[in-house]
Amino acid sequence: MKVIYTTLFLATIIIFTNIVFASPVIQTPEQPIKPPETSQEPPHKQLDTQIEQDTLKNRIYSLARKYDVDPRLAWAIIQCESSGSSTATHINSDSIDIGRWQINNKWHEEYAKKAGYDIYNPEDNLIYGFLLLKSDGPDKHWLYSKPCWSKKLLDKDSDGTKI
Repeated sequence: MKVIYTTLFLATIIIFTNIVFASPVIQTPEQPIKPPETSQEPPHKQLDTQIEQDTLKNRIYSLARKYDVDPRLAWAIIQCESSGSSTATHINSDSIDIGRWQINNKWHEEYAKKAGYDIYNPEDNLIYGFLLLKSDGPDKHWLYSKPCWSKKLLDKDSDGTKI
């Protein structure tokens, strides 16, 4: 019986010692702790690096020449729809808008496949958007963003030149 009491006594001392001496000391900071600053905009709305934007702009101008589309219009629509992000998505109640042009999967996925394009692939999505712009004009597919892109056509680009 004496062994049990001794064991319990020692166990209690060990537990008490660990609690008292192992507990971290809590100090109040001199200045309040601020949460890390994060952008208020979702990731696809954050600007890409200038190099990525310049590369994208060159690609858009190249495709615009190829498909005989106004490059300023294409650039303006892409900036309004996705800020140029190839990973931009917008979830609707029964569909998803995908990529730089925000191509709707419900209306275009099968049609794009038949034409040899995968709207989930960034390059195919970009080309398919040019095909839509060439065949249907901007008002059919991008009517809701027209207030944005029509204004951008009048605005100057960040480098001081027209879009």
